[in-house]
Amino acid sequence: GDGDGDGGDDADLVCPMCLDPPALPVETNCGHVFCSQCFTDYWRHMGAQIRCPCCRAMVTLIMPRDPRSDGTAEVGQYNRMYSGRPRTLYENILDAPVLLRHLWARVVSGRGLVWLLTGRQFVVILIVLLYLLSPFDVVPEAVFGFVGVLDDLLALLIGLLYLAIIFRGVYRVAARDEPL
Repeated sequence: GDGDGDGGDDADLVCPMCLDPPALPVETNCGHVFCSQCFTDYWRHMGAQIRCPCCRAMVTLIMPRDPRSDGTAEVGQYNRMYSGRPRTLYENILDAPVLLRHLWARVVSGRGLVWLLTGRQFVVILIVLLYLLSPFDVVPEAVFGFVGVLDDLLALLIGLLYLAIIFRGVYRVAARDEPL
């Protein structure tokens, strides 16, 4: 899902449930934005894991739209209950743009920079950068031209996908560590 389409300016967003500007906006893994209260009321009414009211994708993760916010207790509870199930490669690829946008927003707000430069994340970034800057390639650009660039792009995409998968775990761990 592409949600609101631009992933940027929240001024023109409207909650599809109440048709007002979203109050404490949350974004689903498919990219749609709702009022936190509207979403949690819908979830409570349904009584189980829900499908997105806009695109019918299974909602496995809810993220506060504001990178400086940790969201509400209900958001944490939803993530604790439903974000831990195994994901297919296809589902991870579909979720990656939304997760990477949230990761980038956290990094530029200052909240995610330390996280990005620690542990596995740093190793992934370092390996991808070394591969991109290394004169030795699996498919060298000097011999194959543009086709040689494709392996660099593939390494970059795999690195970004892995970062998105790791970042998904940030919400799951944060939700698990919150009291019910």
